[in-house]
Amino acid sequence: MPQALGCKSSQPISAGKELCARSDTLDSSNPFAAFRRWWGCSIVRLLAAEIYILPRRIQTTLLRSHLRFGYSLPLYPTFDNRESRGQGYEFLCACSEDIKKLHRDNLWAGSLDLELAGAAYQAGANWAIHSFRKQITSMDSQHSSGSYNQVSESSQSQNAL
Repeated sequence: MPQALGCKSSQPISAGKELCARSDTLDSSNPFAAFRRWWGCSIVRLLAAEIYILPRRIQTTLLRSHLRFGYSLPLYPTFDNRESRGQGYEFLCACSEDIKKLHRDNLWAGSLDLELAGAAYQAGANWAIHSFRKQITSMDSQHSSGSYNQVSESSQSQNAL
């Protein structure tokens, strides 16, 4: 079963689906508990949440006047000046293509949704770059401490002779 990446929970992603399937078969003498199980798995709950969010979506769309021209693409995440302009261009092209594919696959997604997808894309790139650099730094420190130990051991063996 698939699990959410980076989550500390041992629950698989599809656990909610299984809970909804089991809730129909459970004997519930408490009507409130039965309603809570039904509500948790109900399409009515999803529709109510979408209707509740609609005014905030409209307000956010109006506040982001740039959305009338379409969604904005995130910039390449840089932490220092070592990255080349080519990497930034490749990032923008990949992000643009992935968001276009996302829009083709989800025609209901509007500019606000696609801009949010771009922000998530950038957050993923930030995480990947940070993780990569952390791994490189860790490998460099292990390599340099390992070579120091080898040098000090060889000098000690020469001193013993």
